[in-house]
Amino acid sequence: MDGVSSKVLSESLDNLQNRGIVRKEVVDRSPKRVKYSLTELGSRLEPVIEEMGKWGSNNLKKPDRYA
Repeated sequence: MDGVSSKVLSESLDNLQNRGIVRKEVVDRSPKRVKYSLTELGSRLEPVIEEMGKWGSNNLKKPDRYA
């Protein structure tokens, strides 16, 4: 993921897993690869996040690149 350090991403995913929002599945052990997916609880957040995106599109101004 661009713009996010692997440490911050790992900590965020661990936090979401601990809260029951995502589940972690080990895909390969060597080299270690994991897959994350939404739990039922996490899936219930999708409409909330979509509405927040719509609100942002409708209410937040784009940065003025020439200011």
